[in-house]
Amino acid sequence: MDDLNDQIRDARFWIGKVLGEDMDETQELHEVLKDGVILCRVGNKLIPNSCKIQKSKFPFKQMENVEAFINLARQVGVPDSENFQTIDLFENKNFKQVLICIYSLSRNAKKRGYDVELIGPALRDKTERHFTEEQLRAGLYIPSKTMGNNLGANASGIRYGQPRQVIPQDHVLKPATSSKSSLNRSNGSMSGSEHSAYTSAMSDTSAGVTGSNQSIQATANWR
Repeated sequence: MDDLNDQIRDARFWIGKVLGEDMDETQELHEVLKDGVILCRVGNKLIPNSCKIQKSKFPFKQMENVEAFINLARQVGVPDSENFQTIDLFENKNFKQVLICIYSLSRNAKKRGYDVELIGPALRDKTERHFTEEQLRAGLYIPSKTMGNNLGANASGIRYGQPRQVIPQDHVLKPATSSKSSLNRSNGSMSGSEHSAYTSAMSDTSAGVTGSNQSIQATANWR
């Protein structure tokens, strides 16, 4: 909001400088410019008799004044991207675009030699570079950084620290118990029926492993 207020203040100042009079600060700038009369006066200061001023209370006459100023701004050099439409001002649809146009009119008029104040950044002339055919051909043999050139960089001197310790240093691992002792404890806690079922299952597993080993040996002998 502060930026918008600054732009409104600068635009009011610039218009007053062009007209050689102090602008009314008791009204909103939008209301002051709405009928297009002051804008047409600014246009006539830049290019005499370029804008026909119609002092009327009829909206279409006021909109014609605004349209005349828009054409004047285009004639001075304001590009369409920085110009505004009539409803942007008359219906207050986009007053910020109107301010952009005033800023652009200031710098374009200044660049073309009009005796006006400058608000905002000035326009600069383009700077052209001219290269000979030899210079252009030489540029084809300069390797681009996008081709993977690392300018001699390598990974020498890079040292890695110790690996991450997942187990805390004060943690003591307990020795693993043998499967035989576990089996003995399991046998001691099993009932008679559970022990018989466990023994039968272990026998079937051993038989399956033995059968698999015999099949592998037979395949090896066949080869």
